[in-house]
Amino acid sequence: MKQLLENWRKFLAEAEATALPGAGKYKVTMPLKDIYKIFMDTVESNLSALQAVADDPQKLASELERIFEPEELNLKFEVSNNRFDELGDGAFLHGEVSDPTEVEEGELPTVTMMLSKYTGEAIKNWDESMDVSGKGYISARTTTGKELMAYTVRGTVVHEFIHQAQSQDPEIKMGGGDDELFARLGELVGVDPESKDFGRHMAKFIEHQVSPEFLNSKKSDKDKEIRDIVNKVYYSNEDEFTGWAQGIPSDLIDMATRGKLPGLENLEGEELRQGILKIIDELIEKAEQGPPAELAQESSGLMFYGHPEGFRATYGTPGYKAFLQLAKGYAEKYPENMYK
Repeated sequence: MKQLLENWRKFLAEAEATALPGAGKYKVTMPLKDIYKIFMDTVESNLSALQAVADDPQKLASELERIFEPEELNLKFEVSNNRFDELGDGAFLHGEVSDPTEVEEGELPTVTMMLSKYTGEAIKNWDESMDVSGKGYISARTTTGKELMAYTVRGTVVHEFIHQAQSQDPEIKMGGGDDELFARLGELVGVDPESKDFGRHMAKFIEHQVSPEFLNSKKSDKDKEIRDIVNKVYYSNEDEFTGWAQGIPSDLIDMATRGKLPGLENLEGEELRQGILKIIDELIEKAEQGPPAELAQESSGLMFYGHPEGFRATYGTPGYKAFLQLAKGYAEKYPENMYK
């Protein structure tokens, strides 16, 4: 009888959850090129030139553009003006992709990576230990610059190039939400959704929403309304839902290489892939419980999408489970060179 009641409770909870807007449409889309290998190899091959300008952010951005130009990736680098000292995504503050509707037919949208002080620090300390701590998506750690860059390329740079590839797929609807939701969000955050600064302005809200400080604290009605609208127009749309799901195997690889996943610390390649897939299967099986704390504290994606005050506040356990299933698809499709 107890089990029957528990099953009924689960059924009711899932029935009440809002349906995902892209249900049945989310696709595992990979970048058009082997971005992880190209990015890491290009930086390492030009390390001396980059280290020579690592203390000058503008020169470093220019040098990064110069060395990547032959790869024809449609890739730019900019220095953050107002968040330069923040940790953000790690070796880069964050990334973005230009509006695919504003490029000529046959051209790709441009990926832009935003430099912070940690970009230069990662370059300078490529093979040396450095302490990383601060507000952002990445947990505090002692790491080498190369490891920090690898983490950021797997999770953030690849994420942005997935968006670039998605823009070329006519079956994928980029963005999401209706005009009323965006208008209300603009009122709440104080920026016109039609302005070019809206995306960068929202970055700080998104970073705050995935933080344990937000998820585990009491929220105002305004906080909850912003969260629920962003869940509907951003976290669940066809490009970002998949983009964040892509980050889960990336985070798990990072945990394994740092000895955070017992039994996987000395594995790489296909062996590590199978270990990561097993963990994701366990997360799917126990989705209603949310992610274990020791994993959530190392992955902002797991923490937010699996938290009852995060993504699940709008889309329930079914939404979180769909997210994990997509993450598994990415783990299966990652090139083997990313598993190290």
